[in-house]
Amino acid sequence: LSRANRNRLSAQEIQGLFGELQFLEECIEGQHVSVQAAIEGWQGPMGAPHDFIFGQSAVEIKSISGSYAGSVKISTESQLTTHLETLHLRIVFLAVDMDCKTGLSLNDFIIRLKEKISDSDLVSTFEEKLAEVGYIDIPVYDFPCFSVIRTRTYQVRDGFPRITPELLAHGISDVSYSVAFSSIAEYICDSYIPESQK
Repeated sequence: LSRANRNRLSAQEIQGLFGELQFLEECIEGQHVSVQAAIEGWQGPMGAPHDFIFGQSAVEIKSISGSYAGSVKISTESQLTTHLETLHLRIVFLAVDMDCKTGLSLNDFIIRLKEKISDSDLVSTFEEKLAEVGYIDIPVYDFPCFSVIRTRTYQVRDGFPRITPELLAHGISDVSYSVAFSSIAEYICDSYIPESQK
């Protein structure tokens, strides 16, 4: 069954979706990308190998609760490899408030994004992609609320510690692993926002 056929998103999926939407909002608010390019660039829901693809650049988004995590979990051996020219790993550190006294719920965040998108055709495209990841507008997504503590971006290039398909023995697949932040400090770069995509 696809995720769209499930009744509701898991807590981890909600957090992950929030992180992807945070990057989408950052793209929309940027000076070098159109709203249309931002929406079209969000390709993960449509089965693309990475969450966002802009021309020859890919961005993988990871959401982590709290600001003191020592590592990030990578879900598959294909997640940090690409045939495109560049690949960035964006980490979104989130504070989670189960009572929603602070922060923004998934439902409220999506309402805010729709207002920023405004164009009816693009809103429809946005809604289609939300449906593909299994989101529907129901009260259960009024909680919890999230606040972005900070974000950190890494450029995944030669030397970046990762497992790729060609490193695995024949017959091995679906490998998940963790990358320690202490081992990738040298790959930190400025926040990646695509340019020349208007």
